[in-house]
Amino acid sequence: MLSSTKCLYKGIPLIAMPEDRKIFYDLLRSTRWREDGVKSSGELVIAVGARFMGTPYVPNTLEQGNREDLVINLRQLDCFTFVENTVVLADLIKAGKTSFGDFAASLKAVRYRNGLLDG
Repeated sequence: MLSSTKCLYKGIPLIAMPEDRKIFYDLLRSTRWREDGVKSSGELVIAVGARFMGTPYVPNTLEQGNREDLVINLRQLDCFTFVENTVVLADLIKAGKTSFGDFAASLKAVRYRNGLLDG
């Protein structure tokens, strides 16, 4: 089993693997907002969600220890992380934001009440 990397990314305590970053950038490249003929935010969410087809379903992908850290796992998804990642990626694509830091900050805002990592 591959081990995850725990670090601070732009001040956000984060757990991710290098492969998650690669998947993030691959998803951005493969989901073209205008070129795919996507017109609405809903269509973009569907287009991004379709890119996760074939991603293994794994329950409890966020439980990574005692301390609450932002876990980014695009290699395996459960029902909640599928929706969170899809919506956040669609919003970033629509806004033209392309950094992993933007993704981490947006995911943190969606996942945690008031963006606070307090369990």
